[in-house]
Amino acid sequence: MDSMTEPVRQRLILSGKILLVVLASSELARLVFLVAFSPNESKGFLPAAAAMLTGLRFDLSAFAQLFALPLVLLWLLGHFRFIYHMVWLLLLWLHFLWLAVTFGDLVFYAIAHRRSVAEFFALFSSFRDFWAFVTGSIFYIVAGLATSILLLYFLYRKEWKLRLLPLVWKHAIAAGTLLLLGTAIAVRGGLQGRPINVTNAFTSGDYFLGNAALNPVFAAIQHFYRKEDLPHNAKGNSPLAEVRRQFALSQEKFVSDEYPFFRKHESMGKKPLRKNVVIFIMESWSAADLGYFGNHYKATPNFDRIAAAGYSFNNALAYGNRSITALPVIVSSIAMPFGRPYTTSSYAHNRQRGLGTIFREAGYATYFVTGYKAGSQGFSSYMRVAGFENIITKENLGFAAKDEHVWGVYDHLVFMRLHEILLQEKKPFLAVVTSLHPHHPYQLPPDYAEKDFYRGFARAAHFNALRYADYALGRFFALAEKSSYFAETIFVITADHTYGQNGVFHQYHVPLVFYSPNFLPVEKRSELASQLDILPTLLSMLRITTLHAAMGKALWPKPPAEWAVADLDSSMAYFRGRYALITDRERPLALYDWKSDPIFTNNLITARPQIAEDLARQWFSYLNFVSQAIRQNRIARDF
Repeated sequence: MDSMTEPVRQRLILSGKILLVVLASSELARLVFLVAFSPNESKGFLPAAAAMLTGLRFDLSAFAQLFALPLVLLWLLGHFRFIYHMVWLLLLWLHFLWLAVTFGDLVFYAIAHRRSVAEFFALFSSFRDFWAFVTGSIFYIVAGLATSILLLYFLYRKEWKLRLLPLVWKHAIAAGTLLLLGTAIAVRGGLQGRPINVTNAFTSGDYFLGNAALNPVFAAIQHFYRKEDLPHNAKGNSPLAEVRRQFALSQEKFVSDEYPFFRKHESMGKKPLRKNVVIFIMESWSAADLGYFGNHYKATPNFDRIAAAGYSFNNALAYGNRSITALPVIVSSIAMPFGRPYTTSSYAHNRQRGLGTIFREAGYATYFVTGYKAGSQGFSSYMRVAGFENIITKENLGFAAKDEHVWGVYDHLVFMRLHEILLQEKKPFLAVVTSLHPHHPYQLPPDYAEKDFYRGFARAAHFNALRYADYALGRFFALAEKSSYFAETIFVITADHTYGQNGVFHQYHVPLVFYSPNFLPVEKRSELASQLDILPTLLSMLRITTLHAAMGKALWPKPPAEWAVADLDSSMAYFRGRYALITDRERPLALYDWKSDPIFTNNLITARPQIAEDLARQWFSYLNFVSQAIRQNRIARDF
């Protein structure tokens, strides 16, 4: 062996063995999980094998995040004897930590039938709780510790005595560069647009197989770095029954007090209505920019016509201020507070009942259609978690590069393809479609005739893009209204968030229209509404008997209470009646009369302390149960 390459060979063999041991332990734990906890109905060999392969992606990401630094030190400085042994002590500790989390999670799952990741941080938040766990699990801890020490001794006793030869400087530079590049790719989980997160384990739509694929070390690292500490506030001391009256209909029956929101919606003996549903989530459509709400530019004539003929809620609020926040709120009615996107959180693997799951069980075909490329903002993977079967993205829409702008395929083409898909579908269908306009850099189709319709004011480019999105919507409805499916379809038009507005109310005020001329009355409702309300409203409209865990209320035929929530990132706004209470995690900060003061200029918290106190009690009580459901994986359960 050439003396120049021998140091490289030593390190390759050593690193390969470490990687192989770590990956083998995770795959062994995954196999045990599949065999020991598989539901009564067998998933079959191929789905189980797919889960094993999918899991490798998470194993490699977790390995890179934990082991990259000691491996770099081993490669570059391992020929120094003292450093070599110090690095090996760290490597052995990381091995033990990996084994403890990986196999300890199996023990937890056997007891609780839930993954331990998020619950570990919640349940062991105090030393007393942690010590109770240690004393109660002492047999497993002692046995696991002894087994790990023996295993690591027999695996690495030769490597402990190994003497690494120094690398020549050219090999050291090349090795360091390749290690850093490989680490970056592995941590991201590949070369796709966004790094992987826990939702990518659940894209099969099967909750058990998603749990099998997920690496508990990866999930723990995600949870730790994101610091997703969900709040609990002592001011929220209302009993659960009182909180439930805020969002539950009289015909809904709750399954268990351990699951605050999980309930059965009954059709009350009435036959379910097999209406199709199409939900448009329009990008950055502020209510204040739409002609229907009085904007003098009248950039949305098509929407204005539909809204005027629809069942509209004129005081509807977006839950957050980003697209990534809106999707789980709309399709799953899950309220992750204080600016944490649920789709990329460590809780995104929690059991839930999204629109896709509910409608698929009712015999519907389910579609998510977007002009974005697959992986953008985690949309595609999350919609799998929410139960959607058919995911149509930029890659499989079937359009050429000339039909794309900087973010994806142009809206009018996406909406046209949606119409073609729906026209061919033989089953009742649920479809969710997103627009890409208006959005910076406001690039519009070259052949769009009105791309310079507005000029001479600061937001002209925004309004031109808004007018184009409305044009795309109008083209869709021109086709849909002549189709066979139109008469049997409920169309829902809302927005992901607003853009460029002043004042808290206007910053979250979005359209929410249910449009079905042959089914719904023409009515303008003034009650407070929210994106959280879309899922339960559709269940109520269509009289679907099902289990769901909506954190919002049904708006049809009449909401049980008038309230909405807006996530301001570092604070929250709780709208109830004519008042809006602003709070942080600990206390009320301000109180406004949003109806007379939508810009929020006159803080009433000192002038009306009792109202502020009552609203704080209601809000923090609701928030406590939201935190409990998400933190403890008690949003929904098997039935």
